[in-house]
Formats: sequence, C-alpha cells, structure tokens
Amino acid sequence: MKLNKLVLASFAFTIVCSVEAAELGESITFRSFGSVAAVHSDTDQADFYNAIAISPEGPGRTESVSWNSGSKFAGQVDWTISDRFSATAQTLVKQYEDGEWGPRMEWAYVKYNASNELDIRVGRIRPPVYMLSDFLDVNFANPWVRPPTEQYYNIPVTNMDGIDFLWRPDFAGFSWLVQPYYGEKDLDTTTEGEYVGIENFGLNLSASKGDFTYRFGYWDADLEMEIASFKQASAGLQQICLGFGDPVACEQYELLNLQDINYRFLSAGLTWDQGDYFVQSEFGRAISNSTTVADSTAYYVTGGMRLNLWTPFLSYSNFDNRMSSNITESMIPTVNSIALGVLAANAQSQSTVSAGVRYDILPTVSLKAQWDHSMTSDCSGNARTCRGMFGRSTDAFKATEQDVNLISIAVDFIF
Repeated sequence: MKLNKLVLASFAFTIVCSVEAAELGESITFRSFGSVAAVHSDTDQADFYNAIAISPEGPGRTESVSWNSGSKFAGQVDWTISDRFSATAQTLVKQYEDGEWGPRMEWAYVKYNASNELDIRVGRIRPPVYMLSDFLDVNFANPWVRPPTEQYYNIPVTNMDGIDFLWRPDFAGFSWLVQPYYGEKDLDTTTEGEYVGIENFGLNLSASKGDFTYRFGYWDADLEMEIASFKQASAGLQQICLGFGDPVACEQYELLNLQDINYRFLSAGLTWDQGDYFVQSEFGRAISNSTTVADSTAYYVTGGMRLNLWTPFLSYSNFDNRMSSNITESMIPTVNSIALGVLAANAQSQSTVSAGVRYDILPTVSLKAQWDHSMTSDCSGNARTCRGMFGRSTDAFKATEQDVNLISIAVDFIF
C-alpha cells in the first residue's frame, strides 16, 4: 500500500472519529484506535514478517520501507441492551494474512452478565492466547511499536467464532480472571485456495495484587491445512514410500501430517509496574505432533521508565525452533531434500535486541521510535535453516547467520 492511501485513510478515519468515545445515544458508544507506522529494513535479501509465515511481504526484499506491517485503523461500537445484555462490534482495517487490505469484522459478540463476577460472551471474540491478546491491535496501550515478534509470531489467531467465560473472583488477596474458551477460525493465505482451519480451546488465568500481575495460558488447537507446497511434499514421500518401500520416506510421510495436526501452546507471564518503572516478561512453549508445524520456545523481557511524557525502554526476545533437522538419512536424495525442505519452511531460531522511546503528544496520541537488531542462528548444517523468522529470503540469506536492523516509527491514537 502506498503512503498516500494510508494518509487518506487515516484522515478519513480521524474525521469520523473526531469525538472521543462519542455517545451515539443513551445506550450506544463509539470508540476507535489506530496506528500509522513505517518500518525500514537494512537488508534487501529477505522480508521482515510481523506474524507467522503465511503473512504477506514486508520491509526488506520487497521494499526498503513498508507501511503495511504496523498500520491499522479500527472502530468499535458498544451497545448496552439491558442490565444483563450488551453487544460489541469492532471493524479493523489492516493488511491481513491473505495480503488484502480492507475493513473486516474482528469482534462481533453478545455478552451476558450472569453476576457481578461472571460474564459470558458468544460470537466473534479474541482467544486470550497471549498476555496482551486483548490489546495486540491497540498499539497505544503498549510501549513498543509492535509486541516482540519472537513471542507473538507463532499464533496468528486474532479472533474466533465461539464462546468464553470471564469469571473475576477476589481470593487470597488477589484479583483473579479465570477465562476458559472454545471456538473455530479459518485463515486464508496469500495463495488462492490455501487455508488453515483451526478448532481451538484453552484457558487464560491471571492474578493481580499490588504492582504485580501473574498470568498463565493454555491453548490447544486441531489444525487442518490446505497448503499446496506441503501437499506436494506429502504426495512425493507417499509415492516413494509405496513405490520403493523406502523406510525413511514412510517415516517422513507419517510425520508430515496435514489433516490431524494437534498444536498446543503453554505460556506464562509476569508484569511489575509501579508507575515510574515497569518490567514485563512472557514465555511460550509450542508442542506439535507434526513436522508441518515445529515445536518451539520463545520469551521476551522488557523494561522501561516513565519520565513525564517520555517512556524509554529496552527489550530482549528470543525464538528457538526445537525441531531437529538431523533427520534419518535415506538412500534416496529426494527424500532427504523433501524432509529438510519441510523443516526449513518453519520459522527458524533468532533473537532480537530492541531499544525505543514513546512520547505522548496528547493524552490520546503517542509517537514512537524503535530500533531492532535481529540475529538469526542455528543453521544446523543445512543451508536452508538460517533465515530466522524472515520470509522471501534469498539462498545467500538462508545459508549463513544474519544480523538485520529495523527502524520503525509510528503514531498511535485512541478516540
């Protein structure tokens, strides 16, 4: 998307949302948020991806500066129907996984207030996979230009059609949130006809006391994939297995499971915020029963301070692909090539050091600048597994460890 289109979209959105949390009636409230962000990469050998590898291209090989990775605009309507019932609808304009820009319905649910402690929501809601799931798109609520990619890369499920329960008891001096959920989601890719179907359930559990918030999450998903490259790899292994009786091909065919993939993600987080200083950290462990989606471990630690209108911060994040590339060797080179290619298609290990600053121009508008130094690693003797979490990478980029610098500038707002 060109800059002029983003500017026009932002201008039009600002005109519509010019009244803060505008009251449209006694029971209807409108609010909005958004970001205009530019990201520059110092390499032309690979694209930076802000989410999982089914994302469209980003800054780097495609273009030196991209306005797509962090720019978005949203409007939300909340309707209080009665003392017990309310409804929420949120439309978000951004570049989606299939590469298309446009307004799409992110949230659309009805909430039933069963008691002072319990709410039940049904409809299109966001599964609380991460500690910051509720605020992932509201960049104004976070110190960074974007949350650490190494932690938030794995699961691109921004919404699902389903149900959740929000129970908020006070117990043992803590304020708790117990949130079980279930739902389904289809993700389209940048290739027509390809998709990832997700049926998921999980639990979000958090406890707050004083300056501390503790959080634990469990996400369990059954995936059904329609990805042409993986289907071709699976068919090739099956043919060699049945036609030549190659045991390695048979083994790899069983591992390359496309229809019955189970993917689990366990996470834990901790936040300490006493006003002037804050530290935030989160850890995630992904476990899969298929080589199609790699096992991984990720974490980040961010610390910062608030100096009147300024918020400088430092951050370190790490992603470790835990799927071994030391496959059983076959006498048939094609089998080895297919197996290693499938492994290399997953995100690879990398870490990032980040430094940034936020300046609050207005109570509802902030300006942010951020520098990221990403380091890919763990080539594992295979020339295709050194690209880290970057995409559309050249053979030269994938062959050796890389250091990539990103410069990001963003204006975030809420109304």
